[in-house]
Amino acid sequence: MKNRIAAGILTVLGICTALLPGTSFAANIGHYELCNGAGAGYLADAITSGGGTPVNITVPDAAQLAGVSALLVTNCDNGSYNPEWTANLAAIDARVQAGMALVFYDRYVTGAGAQLPGGAGIVAVRDFADDRNIDLPAGSPLLTTNGGPATQTSLDNGSSSSHGYVTQASIPGGGAVLAHRTAPSEAVIIRYPRGSGSVVYSTIPADYYLSDDTSSGLPAEVLATVQATLNLTFGASTTCASEGYTGTKLTWCQNICEKGYTGATLDMWIHRWINRYRDLPYCARGGNEEPPPID
Repeated sequence: MKNRIAAGILTVLGICTALLPGTSFAANIGHYELCNGAGAGYLADAITSGGGTPVNITVPDAAQLAGVSALLVTNCDNGSYNPEWTANLAAIDARVQAGMALVFYDRYVTGAGAQLPGGAGIVAVRDFADDRNIDLPAGSPLLTTNGGPATQTSLDNGSSSSHGYVTQASIPGGGAVLAHRTAPSEAVIIRYPRGSGSVVYSTIPADYYLSDDTSSGLPAEVLATVQATLNLTFGASTTCASEGYTGTKLTWCQNICEKGYTGATLDMWIHRWINRYRDLPYCARGGNEEPPPID
């Protein structure tokens, strides 16, 4: 009976994200490439083709960030972070906490937590042992929604689909795994709240696929992924916390919807949830579906 119940809910989890409408980011969006110390044409193109208005950020300080709703960043350096970025991190953090979204695609990865608002505890590992595989967990808002990757294999088999990972356990509170390597604990894209804003961080070398590599279909899929992560920052964002869950219910909801668990671990938490609450967490609700019967 456990398997039937889990399978039923996993089906709902897989379907419900397809029911979510895509969004458009018709807003001013800053763009900044750490290697340039300024914006980049490929970032401006990604923003424009997604419906936004690109704003070239030449210094990521309070004055230039004041007029943007989101900031799209890439780091094309495999060995460092631009000191200008680090020097302005306090101003970037203040804007995020005031409501700006930061979307950061990074080649270097090592020590990335120190380059992110509220990221001091993040453990980011530069690693190429499993760099050609990227999977999306059940319920990921990137899978076929918000204009994101079409399938589980869409981001696979790049020359390096990722340059490392963030350990799942180190993601700040309220955060979620949006994509991972073969091991679900090795996150490739994460998202977490920060004040009134949010941070998306990815180890995908987006600068390479958006500007240099035209040898395969992967650039189109990376563009879709970049735009999907921007889409997440606009409109209402439902989370376990925003649903009003607290205590055990909050923890269990996060285990099902926002931690990136798969397989037997995900099945276990779904089964526990239904046995106790007799309903579905937010990420498994689509339309008027009723929870399966409890045997």
